[in-house]
Amino acid sequence: MKDYRTFHFESYEWDAGAREVQLHYSLDRELRLTETVRFDFAYADGYSAEALDRVLRGLWLAAGVSYYKVAMVPEIVVHGSQLTDSSAEFFSTLYRLGLGQLCYENKLSLGRVARFGGGGDVSGAVGGLGAGGDLLALGGGKDSLTSAAVLEASGRDVATYSAVYSSSAAAALAEQGRVLGRQHLDIRREFDPKLHELTQAGGYNGHVPVTAIMMFIGLAAAVLSGRRQVIFSDESSAGEGNVTYEGVEINHQYSKSLHFERMMQQYVAENISPDVRVFSLLRPLGELRIAQLFARGPFERFAATFTSCNRSFRHDSSGFTWCGECPKCAFVFLALAPFVPKERLVRLWGENLLEKPALEQTYRELLGLVGHKPFECVGEIDECRQAVRMVVSAYPEVKRFGVPEGSFDWRQWHVDAMLDEYREVLKRYVDQAV
Repeated sequence: MKDYRTFHFESYEWDAGAREVQLHYSLDRELRLTETVRFDFAYADGYSAEALDRVLRGLWLAAGVSYYKVAMVPEIVVHGSQLTDSSAEFFSTLYRLGLGQLCYENKLSLGRVARFGGGGDVSGAVGGLGAGGDLLALGGGKDSLTSAAVLEASGRDVATYSAVYSSSAAAALAEQGRVLGRQHLDIRREFDPKLHELTQAGGYNGHVPVTAIMMFIGLAAAVLSGRRQVIFSDESSAGEGNVTYEGVEINHQYSKSLHFERMMQQYVAENISPDVRVFSLLRPLGELRIAQLFARGPFERFAATFTSCNRSFRHDSSGFTWCGECPKCAFVFLALAPFVPKERLVRLWGENLLEKPALEQTYRELLGLVGHKPFECVGEIDECRQAVRMVVSAYPEVKRFGVPEGSFDWRQWHVDAMLDEYREVLKRYVDQAV
């Protein structure tokens, strides 16, 4: 691939008639790249065009990471109005820490990641967006379905949304929304086909902070549909990193962490509106507690339609499945094992993953016995060890791992960044469920 030097944020264009935004980028103003995001649902009357523009500008800057990372060039140029110093710091941090895994896996220095320039004037935020309701990001797995159960039990006005590029995954998520009996907002991302061509030609490929992009997409959907709260289902475990590199903790789930959530809230309040808020409903809980709530609530209702396996979201996916080979499958099986009857769990995957030889190394990594925690959205090492201790009688084969004796308080309540009313909603649900 050609040695490019500068990544340009060219422009973004909202087409209300086509219900889409086009995000334009370039490398050296020579190779042009465009991503399209379609918001194909009914809009609220009189939605704020100004607030939408502010969200789409943030989306443009966040989504650019998928294209920037192909060349990892030393300079970024944003055309149009300058970013404020605080906004420049926000996106610089997002890119640096959100691309930490890519740097580690490709043996690139974190200093290779370009910074955004600031110096722009503060323009303030937009107010008066109305009362609205809740908009829940639906990801297809146990976490977002547990959030849906919590909000459903509270009687709140909730709609769901998803934003994927796989048509089969989009259909499966829409079906989950239908089963929930809620309005589901269908949003599609269409990447520039040259992105794949660049990676095939030797461009860098790897993990990007996709949750940050999903947050901006959710905010746009909230403005368009007249809703106020954009709710995610990131848990406390997302704050644990995977490996230390150049003195920095590299976290596959950085954009799901509490650190990033608080940064995002500040960015929204300063640059978009104090009337909309994005937060995680499950932040106070760990993965094992969520697995328990899911097993005692939504599991049977969605057993045939839920998956946390990322292979279901690939372009060539034929639908929601469990591959039974990846760290995510290995972890979810282990997390559910203490709470779902063994025969029911084995039937879901078609095999007992805890005795599968091909997953031996993966489980040892999850348990912190070798290497580092897998670069996936998995629980903390202490949680995984506790899960093993809890299933020894039902799965005696786990004794081979030699997990150290001890106890981890998987029921503990963690710090969050949500509004008080939602914290109370979650507490009531937990108290009633367990």
